[in-house]
Amino acid sequence: MERKKANDFIKSKLLVRLFSILMGIVLWFAVLNIVNPDRSRQLTIPLTFLNTKALDEAGLGILSVDYPREVTLTLEGRNAEVSGLLEKDFTASVDMKQIVSEGEYTLRILVNSLRNANYRIKSMEPADLKLTVEPVVEKLFNVDIQLEGRLPDGYEIIRTVPNPADMVISSLRSLVASVDRIIVPVDVNGLDRSVSIRRFCRIYNRAGEEIPAFKEKYSVDTNISIARRVGVLPVITGKPAGDSYVSTRTPDPETVLVTGSQDVLSELEWLNTYAVDISGIAADTVYTAYLELPEGVTLVDPANSQVSVTVSVGTLLTMELSLEKSGIRITGADGEVQLAYEILTPSVVVRVKGLSKDLEGFTIDRIQPAVNVKLLKTGVHRLPLEFQGTDGVSVIGSYFVEVSVTEKAEETPEVSPSPNPGVSPGT
Repeated sequence: MERKKANDFIKSKLLVRLFSILMGIVLWFAVLNIVNPDRSRQLTIPLTFLNTKALDEAGLGILSVDYPREVTLTLEGRNAEVSGLLEKDFTASVDMKQIVSEGEYTLRILVNSLRNANYRIKSMEPADLKLTVEPVVEKLFNVDIQLEGRLPDGYEIIRTVPNPADMVISSLRSLVASVDRIIVPVDVNGLDRSVSIRRFCRIYNRAGEEIPAFKEKYSVDTNISIARRVGVLPVITGKPAGDSYVSTRTPDPETVLVTGSQDVLSELEWLNTYAVDISGIAADTVYTAYLELPEGVTLVDPANSQVSVTVSVGTLLTMELSLEKSGIRITGADGEVQLAYEILTPSVVVRVKGLSKDLEGFTIDRIQPAVNVKLLKTGVHRLPLEFQGTDGVSVIGSYFVEVSVTEKAEETPEVSPSPNPGVSPGT
């Protein structure tokens, strides 16, 4: 009986203890859920590719361009544990050693934690990486220069040389197969000197679209040679025969291209020829003349060092003009000497010569005919006519007129008669 009571007592105490422990655990979890509850959190981890050299060594490359570069992890755990986790505490990677030939692959993404913490990964997006792999090939393409803009007046591009002139494109087989042409755009707006310009290539497919995979990947140096076009100015010496005159002097070629420093070319408008002697020619004549090159100036075409100069001549026309004595001015008269001057010659026919355009509508008064009577004494004198020169028109020969010089008669003042004294008017 006593033993039974003892056993019942022990059992009751054990139950109490078990109940207390159970209640303690329940209370601990209740407090834990209040103080440090469970929570979930997302972290974005950069995706790393391992052993990429294996692809290069195998001559392979990834064709896919839209594969994910990041992995999103959803973590679960106690707030104190999960809140302290950062992106840098994890790595997400794909081992490229799994790729051994071209084709399509689904590679498992491996996530490693760099920090000990009590958490679990609820989900990972994406869990796999799908890639298309192709062999890397090479192909040689011509490089075309595309000039844009406008040079200053008188300047020309004489040569454009891309370096390299042919470019090797190395990439995935399908990308290389899509290449149609390679263009190098070069802006030459306002360019007045030879330069070398480096620019990125624009690589287009057959649809005329630029291929994004090659954007700003390949560059080319373009050597641009600039020249200036200047006029040729023939220089002549001597005069044609007789009444002939030089109507035109025409070089062939009329312009030439030259190179030199920018300072020299900016001031250069034309090149003179060495002087050509045209003395005595009476008809159109063709000469060969050398160009006179300033220091530092070089002809683009050395054959232009000699130019052909055609000198055209014409004959001056003559015209007869009637000069009345009233149209002749008297100059040189001394106002203090009481002399009178009179031109006795009633008229003179004056011959002039000049170009047709200059003689058209020409009148005698334009050459201002005059006689100079300075220091003349009384009497009749034969004096030369003087003419003022007019551009393009000249007087042929010499002309004279007779001039009478006389003393001026003294003027007698008129005297009014005085009335007789003592005689009344009307008597």
